Amino acid sequence: MKIKLGSSIAQKFPGVGYTLILVKNAENLRKISSLSQLLRGTAVVTKNELKKVDRKNLFSQVTEQMTAEGAVFLEGYLLANRVKKILAGKEVEGKNNLINLVGFLSLKYFLPIHGFDLDQAEKDYRLHLYQPKKGKKAPDLDFLPETRNFVLWFPNLGNWKDEEIDRFVLEIDQCLAKYFHTGITEVFHLDSGLPEVDLGYESELEKTYREQKKEEEREEEASLAENTLPENSILPVGGQLIESETQPSIAEKIKKWLTEILNSSFTEISVLESLEDLSEWLEIEVPNDPGHGDLSTNTALKLAKLLNQPPRPLAEKMVQELQKKAESEPGLMAKVEAVGPGFINFHFDLQYFQSRLSELLRQKEKYGRHNLGHGEKIMIEWGSLNIAKPFGAQHFMTTIIGNTLVNLYRVIGYQVLSADFPGDWGTQFGKSIYAYKHWGDKDQVEKDPVNELLKLYVKFHEEAEKDPALDQAARDEFRKMEEGDQDNFKLWQWIVEVSTRDLYSIYQTLGVKHDRSYPESKYNEACLRILEKGKQLGIVTPGEKGAYIVDLEAEHLPPALVQKGDGTTLYTTRDLASIEDRLTGDPDLKKLVYVVDVAQTLSFKQLFAIAKRFHQADPSFPTAEFKHVAFGRMSFGDKGMSTRKGNIIQGREIIKEAHDRAEKIVREKLLENGAKFSPVELKNLIHGLAIGAIKYAMICQSPESDLVFDWDKVISFEGNSAPYLQYSLARASSILRKADHPQPDPESHREESSPLKTSKQVSEDQITLFSLEQTQKYSQKAEDLAAAEAGQTPFSQPLEQALLRLLVQFPDKVAAAALTYKPNTLTSYLHELAQTFNSFYTAVPVIKSSRPELREARLELVKAAVQVLRSGLQILGIATFDRM
Repeated sequence: MKIKLGSSIAQKFPGVGYTLILVKNAENLRKISSLSQLLRGTAVVTKNELKKVDRKNLFSQVTEQMTAEGAVFLEGYLLANRVKKILAGKEVEGKNNLINLVGFLSLKYFLPIHGFDLDQAEKDYRLHLYQPKKGKKAPDLDFLPETRNFVLWFPNLGNWKDEEIDRFVLEIDQCLAKYFHTGITEVFHLDSGLPEVDLGYESELEKTYREQKKEEEREEEASLAENTLPENSILPVGGQLIESETQPSIAEKIKKWLTEILNSSFTEISVLESLEDLSEWLEIEVPNDPGHGDLSTNTALKLAKLLNQPPRPLAEKMVQELQKKAESEPGLMAKVEAVGPGFINFHFDLQYFQSRLSELLRQKEKYGRHNLGHGEKIMIEWGSLNIAKPFGAQHFMTTIIGNTLVNLYRVIGYQVLSADFPGDWGTQFGKSIYAYKHWGDKDQVEKDPVNELLKLYVKFHEEAEKDPALDQAARDEFRKMEEGDQDNFKLWQWIVEVSTRDLYSIYQTLGVKHDRSYPESKYNEACLRILEKGKQLGIVTPGEKGAYIVDLEAEHLPPALVQKGDGTTLYTTRDLASIEDRLTGDPDLKKLVYVVDVAQTLSFKQLFAIAKRFHQADPSFPTAEFKHVAFGRMSFGDKGMSTRKGNIIQGREIIKEAHDRAEKIVREKLLENGAKFSPVELKNLIHGLAIGAIKYAMICQSPESDLVFDWDKVISFEGNSAPYLQYSLARASSILRKADHPQPDPESHREESSPLKTSKQVSEDQITLFSLEQTQKYSQKAEDLAAAEAGQTPFSQPLEQALLRLLVQFPDKVAAAALTYKPNTLTSYLHELAQTFNSFYTAVPVIKSSRPELREARLELVKAAVQVLRSGLQILGIATFDRM
């Protein structure tokens, strides 16, 4: 659960600060009469005190300071209401102990305090100004007798000193201990410098909400790697900026309309939130049910909560304005409607889809590009193998996710540098050197470097379990190397050289490469210099047993170890030195993105916090925006992967198995059915299917999800897989060949299917990868087909319209996949597109249509499907084939 400071507060009150108090396990069920009496007594005292000029002025100062342009701090508004009740002689006692405690503290100190029950909260909470509405009750405390876990907060506009705030917190803690048998779990401070804090608590409701949102993303996105791509790639070479031709999407246009309407017709919002905050509300989604429109938004529902008004009238008011916007652009929108409790659905005009189809066909391979990045330079780090260890199955995750993100960001107009941070330094080399000296054979290592070095590494850990003194011996070997020992240094160089050559050959097999490489060993001297600088600046401080740390308590993080007691450095230290090196070498870099597994989440939070500390203390230390893209762990069967124990699936094993399975399917499904390929074509086809299947398996699910490695799932040629998409593209290409060359196609002599087949029947066929060729199709006499198509117009068939609607979504899906760091947004879309195309292909005659205008329109759909499937697969780094 996070609490965020609304930008409107920070802008109007730049000096404002909030004190947040987290409380867990409070006992609130039993009504405590003494607390009720304390509240009533305080109310009497407060009423009398308000007769005194100084106390009245204090109250006025607190409440008046919290008012701005008709909007107020909600906390101050509730305090004023409570005081008005006292002066009017009304009852102030609440329904349970927590409400009475807040009332007591509020009246005793004129403290504008508020809070909520954490277990009733579904999502993060934003602190914002409040717009009082006549006849509308302000949202008060939601504490129940069952409330056990909650948060309290109060704003400070500078009218309290730190010692006064400490006194408030202390009294709250004492009251909690006395009346609720608990205490304060943690205190947070929020201000414009730290506008967001994570309470470190997740309720069941929040967990359910988060899971539902993930499920919605999976369903609604549906649905929403490398620098060397197949021939005719739509990506730039070497990170060059692509000039965008794709027009702003309809979703972007609707967001612009909504922003204009909120500004012009809901002026009260500008007092509460800035446009930047409002942009979070402008969610435009594709409904699961096509009957609910082409796009939908719940903006009115969110607005209603802020304005404390019923959502349906707000939605209807917004629809009136949206209709005016739509009318100014004929042929765009067929209908805008308010439905349900306050959703707004948009139904596009068929003319709009046809215009986008024309744009797609005109732009060809350029369709889907954006200029969202405006040439901004960013760096994405992925791969970063540990040298002298095998390329394991888990390394596919960082390699393929990272390189796909590089491709995606280039397509949307960023100048991207792909970076590598190979782990060629560290204590593990002390272990490898010790093991080689005692048990190694140079000739064996030269023949098979990675496997032999792995055996030595595993043997070291087996022996270390028997004799723990070996761990210290390995540390001594590494320390000697850091101190310049020539024998160890030369041995290290040889180990790095032979293992790097072997490891990076897998990158070549996958068709990926980096623009920059920053080996850890590069930063030995830089680490020492940065550590010394950090000590001088007071950032790096002594820890235990001679070690050095960075205390990150202010960032609500545990201390980060940056130098061990024996003087050796760590990943964090070398990462920090690399940040300085990268940003100094490329000073126009705006963002550094790290694609590393979820286990390193805390390490990256610490690293980014330390880098910001250095920049704040010394502006000459470069800074940028930092982002860690975490992905789930990979396991196989019921085992985890461990280099120390040697139970890993090596990358070469996966590639070989994929090739074997791809070759088997090609022979069974294609060659035995009469397909003819030259030896070179066959080799390329098998390789493209194998590598494509591996890549797709790594990115077809949400990155943060764990991947259980299973041969049948990872190397699958059915369902949601790369070969299914590749084959769908090949089938679509075959239709275009038939259209250009009417003579019988050697691939297939079968007729196209009957137009009488319904979309429902098509879906029940459950079309999979190779079932298209087995689908029973029959030909109609020309006169029967003409009769069936007599009343049809171009794009009038449901399957035509379904395909048309999907095709125009491609640019939005590409942008969403990049900006959310989720390649599975694109893979899900491409899978849905292939399924829809296959349904269309099976049910709707294209070449054999009896009317030229229908034939031409359907061929346009096929051409567009070919273009989008090809472009999408190339972004994913997956080979495409026009014939299979």
